[in-house]
Amino acid sequence: MRKDWPKHGYSVRNVRIFRGMEGQGFNATLCRDGRRIAFVIDDASGGEIDIQWISGHTRDVEEKLLLNLLKTLPKEQLEGIEYDVSPDIFIATLVEETSNEDRLRRLFRRQTLFRLKNDPTDDDKWRVFNAPFTSSVKGQLVKRFGDNLAHILNEDYPNLNPRSRK
Repeated sequence: MRKDWPKHGYSVRNVRIFRGMEGQGFNATLCRDGRRIAFVIDDASGGEIDIQWISGHTRDVEEKLLLNLLKTLPKEQLEGIEYDVSPDIFIATLVEETSNEDRLRRLFRRQTLFRLKNDPTDDDKWRVFNAPFTSSVKGQLVKRFGDNLAHILNEDYPNLNPRSRK
């Protein structure tokens, strides 16, 4: 979840990403507090995200709750222009975060990702230790690289690391 957004209870499940006419599109199930409330589609045609609410009653209640939450979020900035977070931006951000977490979860099953102090930090390149992150793997990295070890990505996402089999 974005660090500048308060906890909100919204999530997406069953995310499917595909290539569309104008970039990457997706469809997903939008949930609030773990309960399914809508099906969302970005068909990557340049238009808005289509939100298909579960029912008419759900639409009235849930749409109002979502819009009220969006009013509380900090404004976005692009090229010096401030604007409110729209439902499209909010849902696309949820989808992106979920996709990133899924990608990291797959990587973390078999790898520990780390950087040394002299590695560039402005890109998404990480050094790889081919073993799932554990305290013994961290010990091996510290022993091998000492003070030159700058960062272990797996430590930032403890809930994405595989559970130990003890």
